[in-house]
Amino acid sequence: MVDRVNTTLATWMGTTIACAQCHTHKYDPITHEDYFQVFAILNQTQDSDKKNEQPLLSLFSKEQQQNKARLVAEIAALEKALAAPGNDSTLVAGLADWERSLGGTAWHVLQPAQLKAASGAELTVQEDSSVFASGAQAEFDDYTFTAPSPVDRITAVKVELLADERLPHSGPARNHNLVLNELGLTSEAPGGSSTRRGRYVRLELPGKDRFLHVAEVQVFAGQQNLATAGTATQSTTDYGGHAKLAIDGNTDGNYKANSTTHTGNGDPAPWWEVDLGAEHDLSRIVVWNRTDNGLQQRLDGFRLMVLDAERQAVWENVYPKAPRRELIASLAGAQVARFVRASASYEQPRFEVTNAIDGDAGRDSGWAIAAGQGRNHHAIFELGSPLPGGQLRLRLQQTFPHHAIGRFRVSVTSAPAPAIPEDIATILA
Repeated sequence: MVDRVNTTLATWMGTTIACAQCHTHKYDPITHEDYFQVFAILNQTQDSDKKNEQPLLSLFSKEQQQNKARLVAEIAALEKALAAPGNDSTLVAGLADWERSLGGTAWHVLQPAQLKAASGAELTVQEDSSVFASGAQAEFDDYTFTAPSPVDRITAVKVELLADERLPHSGPARNHNLVLNELGLTSEAPGGSSTRRGRYVRLELPGKDRFLHVAEVQVFAGQQNLATAGTATQSTTDYGGHAKLAIDGNTDGNYKANSTTHTGNGDPAPWWEVDLGAEHDLSRIVVWNRTDNGLQQRLDGFRLMVLDAERQAVWENVYPKAPRRELIASLAGAQVARFVRASASYEQPRFEVTNAIDGDAGRDSGWAIAAGQGRNHHAIFELGSPLPGGQLRLRLQQTFPHHAIGRFRVSVTSAPAPAIPEDIATILA
C-alpha cells in the first residue's frame, strides 16, 4: 500500500509524498494526515495485498453450468422431501444409521525396537509403547526405529505427539517447539515381491562440493537392460561427463575411455537420473563406478532410488561404501510408503502437517505445534496404495535447529482412509 500511495502521487500529481509517511515536515505542503487519508482511500480496494489470490472470479463452462443447475435442483428436491410433515422419525433413524456407518478407525500401536537418534539422544520405550527422548541434544536430529507390523497391510499411519511433565513446557518438544520435517516408512515383507514397478532410476549423493560420476547404470526387467533406451539427466555437468554416458552400454570405468559421467564443481547436492519412458517391473539395477586414479570413494554414501510415474519413491537404499567396480542391487528389499494426504489435530501456521510428506526435509518444510505446548497432538498420514505388512522401519527427520520431538507414539491401520477427523469420531462414539 505504501508503494501504491507513493506511485499514485508521483504519477498523477507530479510530486512526491513519501516524506509525509513518517511525520509532517515543516516546509512540505503535504501533511502526515494527508498521507494516510490517501492511504485510506486506496486501501479500500479489493486488491489489498492478501496472502492468497483473492479476489477470484468463478468462470464455468457450458457443461459445468448444466451440471451445477442439475445439482441445485437435486438439492432443492431433497430439502423439500426432508421438510415434509411427519418425516422427523425417519430423520432420527437415518441419523443414527449414519453415525454408526462412520464408525472409528482401528489403530494398532507399534512396539518399537532398535531405536536410534542421530544426535546420540537416548530413546526409551514407555509402558504405553510411546518413545521418550532424553540425554544428549544436538542442533538437528533424526529418529529411526524398527517394529513388526501388527497388520498385514497398512493404509495410514498415525503419529502422536505426547505431553510429558519431564519435558520443558510439559512437552511434547524437547525444547520450546518441535518440527517434524519429513516422515518415512518402509516395509520388508517376508517372501515379498522381487520386482518394483517404476519409471525413473535415480542416484543421489548428499553433501556439498561432492562429485558424482558413474561409468554405467543398467536397469533390468528380467534379462533386458532398459536404461540404454532411456533419457538421462543430471544436476550439473563438467569435464565433458554428460549424463548420457552412463547409458551408452560401455561399462569401462576409466575416465580416459570417455564413458564416465561427471557433475560440476560446487554442486550442492549432485544427482543422476534415467527416465525409462514408462513404468516397468524392474528386477535389478547395476551401478558401475569410475575406477581410475583411486577415486571410487567419491561415491561413498550414495542413495539409489526407484520412482514411479508420479515421481514417488517405491524403493530406495543407501550405500555407505561405494563399489570398487560394480554394485548389483536386487529390488527384492523393503518397499517405501507413498504418502498422499495428511491431517492433524493441530498445526502451526506455515508449518502445516502436509509439509511432513512433501519430499522436502529442509528446515522450513515441516509440521510444528507452536502455541500448542503442553497438550497432546496427532497427525494421520494416508498412503496412496497399501503397504504390505512385515518388518517396518520408521524415520522422523528433524532438521530445524533445536526443535526435536520429546515424546511420540506411532500407530498403523489397515482400514480405509479415515473419512472424518479423529476428534469427531470420538464425539460420535
